[in-house]
Amino acid sequence: MCPRLQGITVGRYLMENDDIALTLDAMTDAVELNLGSSYFMEESFRSLMSRHADTIRVIILTRYDAPTSAAVQTIMTSCPSLEVIEAWLIRGRDLVRLKRLNQGGGIGSTVTTEDVVSGGDWVCLGLKSLSMEFSLCRYKQDVEQWDPVGAARFAQRVRLEQEYAFQQLSRLTRLEKLNIKSRGNSPIRSFDLRLESNGGGLDKLASLKRLEYFNFIHTVQDLSDLELNWMLDHWPRLQTMIGTFSKDHKKSDALRAYVNLRLRDRKL
Repeated sequence: MCPRLQGITVGRYLMENDDIALTLDAMTDAVELNLGSSYFMEESFRSLMSRHADTIRVIILTRYDAPTSAAVQTIMTSCPSLEVIEAWLIRGRDLVRLKRLNQGGGIGSTVTTEDVVSGGDWVCLGLKSLSMEFSLCRYKQDVEQWDPVGAARFAQRVRLEQEYAFQQLSRLTRLEKLNIKSRGNSPIRSFDLRLESNGGGLDKLASLKRLEYFNFIHTVQDLSDLELNWMLDHWPRLQTMIGTFSKDHKKSDALRAYVNLRLRDRKL
């Protein structure tokens, strides 16, 4: 046993999954788990959840294939003391899904509570730093192109995943850093950061009054000065905003310059 050991930090080195699990099993109340790109697989995950879910405060696991998206969602719904998390990604299908859609059945125009299978509410309400890719409704464009009937069903899934993701984020009122940038080189479908009146869900994030840093690089967006002014007005502590503001490069560059000017004036 290692009763006084409260954290693991491996730096540039990789730690094998079995060694991680053995170390976690030997610890009593782990506080920090900083493993970088180490192999955090099922055995390590079980050890973390069974022994340290209540005490862990910092989790940094950046390997692209581990932990899985489902494991990340379990961490968010099981670790009430968590203050910092950095992982590769979380998928919308692990946040919430439509039961009959996943079973291949049809869905009517109205989604009822019986149709929805929730991944659970996040319990880490003291979270200060969240860094991971949010991949929401990844295959919607393919469905629209090849299956117009299926596209109508997936449109409901798009709305559901967006609503649930915004709902969970809005509860993290102590959040200071939010990094949802794509971890790859290709733009991803993530949060639609437009205002609700323009088809997005940005309004739901008005509760993030402590936010200082926001990064949404390589996410698919079509923002205007309305959204940027909303962010600057509702997040009074915001100091840094990094993002792909529009698919139109000239528009994106112009909006970026506008934001930087506003932020520079704020610091004066």
